[in-house]
Amino acid sequence: MTESVKRPFGDSDVEEIPLEPAPLVAVIAQIRFPRILSLTSEKSVEAFQEAVRVDYPIMRTEQFQAIVMAPAGPIVAEPTTMFQFTNVKSDWQVALSQDSLSLESTRYTNRDEFIDRLTRAFVALNEVATPGPVAVYDRLGIRYINRLTGADAERSRLKKLLSDEVYGPLTVAEGLDDDQHLVASITQQQYKLGEHTLMARWASLPPGGELAPGIDSVDVDSWVLDVDAFVEGQAPFEPHAASEIARHGARLAYHLFRWAMTDKFISERSAVAL
Repeated sequence: MTESVKRPFGDSDVEEIPLEPAPLVAVIAQIRFPRILSLTSEKSVEAFQEAVRVDYPIMRTEQFQAIVMAPAGPIVAEPTTMFQFTNVKSDWQVALSQDSLSLESTRYTNRDEFIDRLTRAFVALNEVATPGPVAVYDRLGIRYINRLTGADAERSRLKKLLSDEVYGPLTVAEGLDDDQHLVASITQQQYKLGEHTLMARWASLPPGGELAPGIDSVDVDSWVLDVDAFVEGQAPFEPHAASEIARHGARLAYHLFRWAMTDKFISERSAVAL
């Protein structure tokens, strides 16, 4: 039997259950720190590449411009170069810039593997930062993006797969006339959980509908759950300690996921005998 989760958060961990097919679209962890200009020097990038090349042998670069909102209006920031290191299948990626490092997977298997890879990336970052290690970080977060499509995204099916609290906003559609239709429903909640902040968004979307930046739209009806657990505020950086903070954020995100989904959903997709 699956372990029923009746509250979005709790004191005890919820055991991870492998799902097939898994609803996860992507898992992303990112740390942001005060800018270190030398991180994108040829010497530093070469050293970082050698530190991660066994797992991520392909390197590419990308330039992007962030838009910063200021009192006088939006300001386009200076172009930033991002160095991206991927595996051959392109389902794991480490990205390095002058003020951030991220790890992304579209083939997430379990929390331990992800955190182990994150720790190794953090260690590599600290080793190539010169003249000394990264002193502090400003934000550290881990984000889980889940999506249901096709028959699973139909309202009648969602009612069986989602907890009553999560499905709740969709009940308004049941009282509409035949010529009335609920096109999209988007819910956003923010929690403060000790040192972590957790942002949870879920939405029933039409084809082409969008929920948040970083989540590609699809050409069919979909239901999306986006959970971002993060800490903000300047803190000393130590690779293993930072990884444990990310691990706790992952636990919080998974607990909310299990609360959001019914036992029926977990049982149907469980990849192991329960």
